[in-house]
Amino acid sequence: MFEVNDQEFTKIYDHHGILCLKKLNENYLLAGNYNGIAIFEKKGNTWKFLKKMKFILGAVNQIIVDDGGNIFANIPNYGVMKFRLDKNLQPQNRQFISVDHLKGNFPSFFRDEKDIRAITSTSQYDYNPSQNTFIENNHTSHHGKIKNLFSGFYMPIILDKNYGFYSVNNGFALEKFINDKIKPEFSSLLLFRKASAFNNDSAIDLVNGDEVCFKYNNLRFSFLVPNEDGVEYEYFLKNFSKDWSGWSKKNTAEFLGLKEGSYVLQIRAKNQDQISTSL
Repeated sequence: MFEVNDQEFTKIYDHHGILCLKKLNENYLLAGNYNGIAIFEKKGNTWKFLKKMKFILGAVNQIIVDDGGNIFANIPNYGVMKFRLDKNLQPQNRQFISVDHLKGNFPSFFRDEKDIRAITSTSQYDYNPSQNTFIENNHTSHHGKIKNLFSGFYMPIILDKNYGFYSVNNGFALEKFINDKIKPEFSSLLLFRKASAFNNDSAIDLVNGDEVCFKYNNLRFSFLVPNEDGVEYEYFLKNFSKDWSGWSKKNTAEFLGLKEGSYVLQIRAKNQDQISTSL
């Protein structure tokens, strides 16, 4: 983790895997990482690592604080942990919030005005403190996503009415909203989520244009049309497939035992109204 002063970067934390930052107050900073939450204390004009927070385990990729001092830590593939900090900055009154009932993929959480909300690739939810759960709503989203530039689904931090900040897999991106309006959340765009090559021993992630060593001669792809029910997909790998795969709701594809050569993946999707899109 680095601190930026006068366009110079100064390293303040050596551990890899900082996923999010949340300023608790003027004296303390919380950093979500692959192994919980690290606490930093303000010392002069810089931040110094203080300690690791106890009892919060797993990768924390979002930290939200409400007006009452409650902290919500999102732990992907597990759920949300809600807690308060005592005077020693240790979590108290921990409550687990399940997200298994949320529809869609990529659950992300944010504070909208005074409410804690959740959003997925298909739905939005409000946090209900009396029931300690997220309840589906029909609100119009005010968050955007990157179109035609990055594969996958990304939630931005809205900086102001003109710009959104995205944390992506190889850095960050800024988006300028058109006509001073924040873009709507979803469209019927077919998104390419992830590609990987693998063998019996290991796997590597791929990006557009990568050349793959022959020892990784198996490929796996995932793709998605967000905010659409009943979507079906089919795919065709040029120079390998004899025909299209056939329509299915499965949004992943695997190709095993590929020979040396060049391949082009084509994907098609359609919804219940037979409206199709391609990638």
